[in-house]
Amino acid sequence: MKRSFLIFASFIIPYVLSGMIGQQGKCAENCPPVVTDWSPSGIIEDVHPTITAKIKSLCGANVSLSSVEMFFDGSPVSPVVSQDNSGVTVIYQPGSKLPDMKTYEVILRVRDEEGNLSEKIWTFHVPFFY
Repeated sequence: MKRSFLIFASFIIPYVLSGMIGQQGKCAENCPPVVTDWSPSGIIEDVHPTITAKIKSLCGANVSLSSVEMFFDGSPVSPVVSQDNSGVTVIYQPGSKLPDMKTYEVILRVRDEEGNLSEKIWTFHVPFFY
């Protein structure tokens, strides 16, 4: 990690160079949005799950809501995408009961307004239900 030091009022303040110097508040390159709080995951006991995730920008560039893409079990789906002060929320509710004894895959892709791409892939398993 490259370090530089700024001298201010006789104090030395370490400043970690992250590619943002000279950017005048713009997002650094290669700083994509972060996908958090995804669910469900692991083994679930619900054949009607709600699939959710949160998206946040750590670099100041806004998340591009129109760029959000979700794939459920290999097929593109149309999730509900909303934004508030805490970030972006993505919600998808499958239209029918999920067959049990199966592992499902979710892929979520999103870009910020600087074009930085983030992708999160996770799985969950629905066990046998009588």
